[in-house]
Amino acid sequence: MGLMVVYSFVSEFPITGPVSLTLDHYTELFANTNLLVDITRNTLLYTSGTTIVALVLGTLLAVTVAKYFPDSKIQLLILLPYGIPSVAALTGWIILLGDSGLITVALTSALGLESAPYSIYSIPGMVWVEGLHTAPIAYLLVLPAVKSLPGAMEEASFTAGASRLRTFREIILPLIFPSILSTAIFVFARTLATVATPSVLGVPRQIFTFGSAIPNLFLAGTSFSYSKALSFSVLVTVVTAAPVLYYMRLTANANGRYSTITGEETGAGTQYVTTTGRRGLSYLALVAFVCVAGVLPFAAVVWDSVYAGYALGFETTQFTLTHYTGLITGEAEGISNMVRVFVNTLSVGIIVPTTAMILGLLIAYAHQSIDLPTGGAVSFLASVTLAVPGIAKGLGFLVAFIRTPLYGTLGILLLGLHGQALPIAMRYASPALTRIGADNINASLVAGDNVLGTFKRIVLPLVSDDFVAGWMHIFVSVVRNIPIAILLYATGSEVLSVKMLLVLQAGYFKTASSLAVVISVLSLVPYMLLQYMRLSSDSGL
Repeated sequence: MGLMVVYSFVSEFPITGPVSLTLDHYTELFANTNLLVDITRNTLLYTSGTTIVALVLGTLLAVTVAKYFPDSKIQLLILLPYGIPSVAALTGWIILLGDSGLITVALTSALGLESAPYSIYSIPGMVWVEGLHTAPIAYLLVLPAVKSLPGAMEEASFTAGASRLRTFREIILPLIFPSILSTAIFVFARTLATVATPSVLGVPRQIFTFGSAIPNLFLAGTSFSYSKALSFSVLVTVVTAAPVLYYMRLTANANGRYSTITGEETGAGTQYVTTTGRRGLSYLALVAFVCVAGVLPFAAVVWDSVYAGYALGFETTQFTLTHYTGLITGEAEGISNMVRVFVNTLSVGIIVPTTAMILGLLIAYAHQSIDLPTGGAVSFLASVTLAVPGIAKGLGFLVAFIRTPLYGTLGILLLGLHGQALPIAMRYASPALTRIGADNINASLVAGDNVLGTFKRIVLPLVSDDFVAGWMHIFVSVVRNIPIAILLYATGSEVLSVKMLLVLQAGYFKTASSLAVVISVLSLVPYMLLQYMRLSSDSGL
């Protein structure tokens, strides 16, 4: 972040001579008022809409699963929409809802319309795609809070005659408020920095956002300028740091108001007893979400990867697995060494989530539980980079390590992706430590255990659900990260996400679809296995 700020004041980068500091990049940025206003308006509409859609869906999904299907394996499928890489999901939705998409053509034909009543190349289209894609993140962040609610509180509400709706509004929502707030901040900040959705659906119609403006305005064509891009990134950081700082202050001043795990026995969360019909409707709602948000776009991409023709059809002679066998044999267009790429991706996917979650929990523990003098500052620094666009993070790591032995190796990629992973880890660790409260930790310390022993024997078991959810979220994020990886990779250190982008840019669309399916499976399988083991353990199997 320091280098991002410094180089935003440098007249030119890369530096080839004496350093010259200037404010010209900021002056030019604010002088173009119309462009800045348009970008800001589009960003707020897109980001706010996505946050609302994701937060509402995620909270409803979390409550439905926790209260009606706590032991059901259906919750394993809810991550499917996020498990699909954003580029793959975009491709699927364009195939389905584009101007010549399958659903668009079927709808206009059935209604006798000359054109579709909607356009996916618009802000509502962007909100639809990104909101559905992000809802599982909100679900993962809110679910541990809902599951840890003391059952006695809900039972008291029902005994007093309150309905389930009123209990949800007046009991559940206030208790999970920190998780909802942190989720909203995370989704809002994450959406500000997204590049894929606004670039694919907005840029063709000249709809630019904070994320898409960086690669498509400041790092494109004759206006190409690293310093201008970094200057714009500083502006985005300033805008998004405010809500992050507010949440840190709120958490620090909570004084135990939001603790739902205490030293007293409070009972397990309440599972609602309901009729077969109501339970069936809840089940259908979950299935409908999974089908609409995940199965449809994923099926479209899968179909494209196994269909030889460029226009999807149903001719049996056109179905083939050539694109997949080509990946293995090295004969696929744009791919030469798939084994090396796969090993690099697995290395990144295992090392980064594990170390980032441990670091995130230790930082939150130091700040919120044992109140180290510098804990607040470190916690803020670990979280605030969430607001920095990925392309700016990549540029920062590039200029920092370009003259070191790490450059061009897998090491710089591992280090750079921690810049992406640590803020995500903090978004899981901070609410988890807030819910635990001080009773358990103080009891352990009074009994003579040290702070690290308390962390290992008390904190980690109580936040295991958050650790698993955060680990999988980071895994999915880093194995398909493009903005950082594309700037830091070199020959021999490529990962799947980079290869997917390169083959797309080269025009090898069938190979890209096949890689998208591979990345999706790689993202989903570990999560499903981990959750299956957890559910089996909880049920005593």
